[in-house]
Amino acid sequence: MAKQEKEETKKQDNGLLKNAIVLIAVLVAVGIGYYILTQPPIEIKYDNGETATSAIFTEGLQNANKVFIVMDIRGVASEKQKGNIMQCGTDFAGSSGLVEKELVIYAIEGNSCMNLNSTNLKVNDCLADAISNFAIIINGGSKTTFMKNRAIVGIGEEYEFGECKVNAKYS
Repeated sequence: MAKQEKEETKKQDNGLLKNAIVLIAVLVAVGIGYYILTQPPIEIKYDNGETATSAIFTEGLQNANKVFIVMDIRGVASEKQKGNIMQCGTDFAGSSGLVEKELVIYAIEGNSCMNLNSTNLKVNDCLADAISNFAIIINGGSKTTFMKNRAIVGIGEEYEFGECKVNAKYS
């Protein structure tokens, strides 16, 4: 009898030990998951500080087969300005100078990035995709900055339909 009680006690102890290990593993997994989910993403910057002339940008545009148009309305408070940024992107997309180009269009708001297929993507994925290619990035601001493979176009409260365009037709 005593031997049988010892074996049952041992089985109970083993069961408790297994349960404790499982509980600890679950708590560690939850802790790691919480840590990962609460970390802010490392934001990709599209302005790397390396400015170029509009001529260098235009030359790159002539040679580009694919052009990304990114409408970034993060941090823009005014609905009018948001609309202007979106309209500017639409105007660029309809430009005669981009007719023969493959266009990839992204709209960024908050923590999401949408493409024309209404696919919700990660902002960093959109920006990494755009800045590793040739891009026109429209955001809230008042100036345009050119880089070798991208232009950052600042749009404010005042915008006239058709201001954002690429006129050059390439042979």
